[in-house]
Amino acid sequence: MSNKFSTILFIDTETTGLVHSEDKIIEFSWILTDLNFKILSSASFLISDFIKNINDKSYKINNISYSDLLKAGIPIKEVLKSFNFFLKKEPLLVGYNLDFDFSFIFNEFELNKINYVIPNSIDLLKISKDKIQNLENYKLETVCKHLNINNLNFHRSYDDALACIEILKKLDISIQNIDITKYQPGKKYLYNFIKTSLLKRQEVSFTYAKSQNEFLKYIARPYSVTKDNLDAYDLKADFIKKFNLSKILNIQKTGNDYEFPDSNLINDFSGINLNT
Repeated sequence: MSNKFSTILFIDTETTGLVHSEDKIIEFSWILTDLNFKILSSASFLISDFIKNINDKSYKINNISYSDLLKAGIPIKEVLKSFNFFLKKEPLLVGYNLDFDFSFIFNEFELNKINYVIPNSIDLLKISKDKIQNLENYKLETVCKHLNINNLNFHRSYDDALACIEILKKLDISIQNIDITKYQPGKKYLYNFIKTSLLKRQEVSFTYAKSQNEFLKYIARPYSVTKDNLDAYDLKADFIKKFNLSKILNIQKTGNDYEFPDSNLINDFSGINLNT
């Protein structure tokens, strides 16, 4: 089946860390192209809200400093509104390891109470693993090096979005005919949500199932399920419901298949291996 997209939106984010419930977006870029990868428009923003979240570890990776955000940063809410404008045009959204970007972006949409569109999307990490065999790893830089894509400043969001365009060009992939369901993100996000919830439940059960005397051994241990934790779970759950609803509606609209999670696994979490 031919896909009914007229534009592609390539995105990337830079963050202060890896955990979306604790870390923050400090740079967000996107590039809109036609189906031949001609750039139609682009944007790149530093985010001013999260200056206090800058740390040495993230600076060593993306070289984005406190002063950079202070001088050129704008509020995340304004960036999200601008991004949402493009989402409403229903492009095909493309990124590298989109589960990571989605977890941060849609978490911020929820926190800022902005209604948003969940687009059809493909993850270039999945495509790269499928099309390129036997790489040492599948980091963006490694894939670009393998494909002789050079002169890019990796770990800055605009250049990483440009790298995604070049990867699709090099792999000679037809966007009109690509199997979106094969390369869509989201399952990892759902799995991690369930896994995290299970680990918390296990820890609570383990601690509180102890006898009163044994419990005293654990009482000094710095452990709590905070309001922030619970709020983060609620946001994740809400996003997952919206994400899957959008896929169902897309099936009705386009006829594309969507691989639903195993209903038995959802109803019985015992089938999940927490060590994976």
